[in-house]
Amino acid sequence: MLKEKKNKIKLLKQEIEKHNTAYYVQNSPLITDAEFDKLTQEYKKLTSEEEATFDLFDFQTNAISNFEKIKHLKPMLSLSNVFSLDDLRDFIKKINNFLGLHNVNHSFIAEPKIDGIGFSLIYENGVLKSGATRGDGKIGEDITKNIKTIKNIPHKISNAPKLIEIRGEIFLTHLEFEKINKTLDKPFANPRNASAGSLRQLDPEITKSRNLNYKIYAIGKFSSDFSFKTQEELYKKLHDFGFDINDYKLCSSINEMEVFYNDYENKRCNINYDIDGIVYKLNDINLCDRLGYTAHGPRFQTAHKFSSIKAFSKLLSVDFQVGRTGNITPVANLTPVNIGGVVVKRASLHNKDEIERLKIKIGDEVLVERAGDVIPKVLKVTKTDDTSTSIKFPVNCPVCSNPLVQIDTVTKCKNSLNCKEQIIHRIIHFVSKDAFDIVGLGEKQIIEFFNDNIIKTPYDIFTLEERNQNLRLEKRERFGEKSIANLFASINSRRNITFDRFIYSLGISSVGIVNAKLIASFFETVENFLQASEKIIEIDGIGEKTISEVTNFITSNQEFITNIIGKINILPIKNNINNLPFVGKSIVFTGTLPNLTRSEVKYKAEKLGFKVSSCVSKNTNFVIAGEDAGSKLKNAKELGITILTEKEFLSLCLTN
Repeated sequence: MLKEKKNKIKLLKQEIEKHNTAYYVQNSPLITDAEFDKLTQEYKKLTSEEEATFDLFDFQTNAISNFEKIKHLKPMLSLSNVFSLDDLRDFIKKINNFLGLHNVNHSFIAEPKIDGIGFSLIYENGVLKSGATRGDGKIGEDITKNIKTIKNIPHKISNAPKLIEIRGEIFLTHLEFEKINKTLDKPFANPRNASAGSLRQLDPEITKSRNLNYKIYAIGKFSSDFSFKTQEELYKKLHDFGFDINDYKLCSSINEMEVFYNDYENKRCNINYDIDGIVYKLNDINLCDRLGYTAHGPRFQTAHKFSSIKAFSKLLSVDFQVGRTGNITPVANLTPVNIGGVVVKRASLHNKDEIERLKIKIGDEVLVERAGDVIPKVLKVTKTDDTSTSIKFPVNCPVCSNPLVQIDTVTKCKNSLNCKEQIIHRIIHFVSKDAFDIVGLGEKQIIEFFNDNIIKTPYDIFTLEERNQNLRLEKRERFGEKSIANLFASINSRRNITFDRFIYSLGISSVGIVNAKLIASFFETVENFLQASEKIIEIDGIGEKTISEVTNFITSNQEFITNIIGKINILPIKNNINNLPFVGKSIVFTGTLPNLTRSEVKYKAEKLGFKVSSCVSKNTNFVIAGEDAGSKLKNAKELGITILTEKEFLSLCLTN
């Protein structure tokens, strides 16, 4: 039972990692916000809070290579979510428990959560020096030139501190979104994607023509000549600098927070841009500093998500798509319906079991949900009659005709070596942003090159330039000497890749970004990786399913992997935790500390790299002793372990 639980946790982590990257970095969500929230809620039920916040959202990605990279001075973290008033009460209760307070009423800033693109601005001595996308929260894309085209973003601010990092959200109104889509052959799926595409134009004039909007809601790093005591005071100062500030209200009770939430949920469809919830921030900055951050985000802030928007439609037909790993996904084609300002024509049916559970037929009237303003989902059948016809789930692959197999809830085509769609999607995955990130080889180009026998495997990508004497790619329609030269330059710039990204690029089933990093950290070199067998079972965090998938892949693809590594240079991955001053050191807290709760002191210790333990042993490096310290203090003295008071520990925190 314990083994099954661990495997479930690992699979959930991998799934969440994939969707984090799709949402934050690729701006192409694969599931609805509500479905993502269900995944994270299930994960948290299976794990302790500490484990759930350790690496669930700490994903490793790189920014798109069309732009230079900018490292944020302070990470742009995500927010926790609440879904009800009870959840909100628990959030406030956790704040008080962490701070050691009881029955204390706090004031919160409440503001709408805009569904746009997060960005960061850096001002030095009042002058705008750079603008960046959120990226992976640590590193974003340099979009300075494009940012400067957005109306009302100050290029210079008066009475400014020496340094300040401004955070906000860029978005499009529904009207501008419709205008942009009318000019495009392939329209954007939603305003968020359109905002991302507009920001990433190589020509700033195109960005300028898109009429992007923005709102500011926070700051990152700032110099010591800038101070504020409350969130409200910060907002007023940012407004005085000339920034457009997000709408907000100072709420002094949970009842006021509820009223603000209900007001915006009721009018969200009448607002001319997308919002998907309300953000609450503790107003007192001193308390915010004490609460600090988990690996996921701030403890003093949360997002209260809106419920989904629903509408009725009719199921016209079902397409069966074949994915990279052979999974067959049914997609519903619907009578177009407007849901919350967006015209919906397709929706997910997930798998064969879901079709059977819904008892859905072609011709049925269905209830469609657009949760989180992203990908729609069919909720249930609302009307059926004798004219409706059953959905025939294919017995054979719709692409290669190979017999399909059922593995748990997934229907698969196992013909991975000869199924055209699987091969194409593996190549697309190989060049994707979290893998080799090759600009100029998009989905359309790969399909074209595959069909013309130019790229049949990922290896062929790295021989394109040397084969071009015969291929003459620059003579092809929609290509030219400059575009092909740029493509070759992009390929050559990607011949250096970190080991974890290389493993991820291989497209091994069950190996997402997190598992790829774990595997790379364990094996250290590709040579060790190629010699792996069941030894991979030694990796903490890798389940049996992944072990089987990895070992089978290595056994079956030795020649392919060897050929690829002959064309590239694989770099070691870096682990930021090694930079912390007390990494590898163990610390124990005992007794009652006069000023800090156990949660707060643990947070401070882990920020320094300490491993917090509950037992004193010969491997313990420090013991922090408070009042009424008992046997742990006695054991520490007998073992000659360094003993510190709370004051000395806080001094240690300040000096490191």
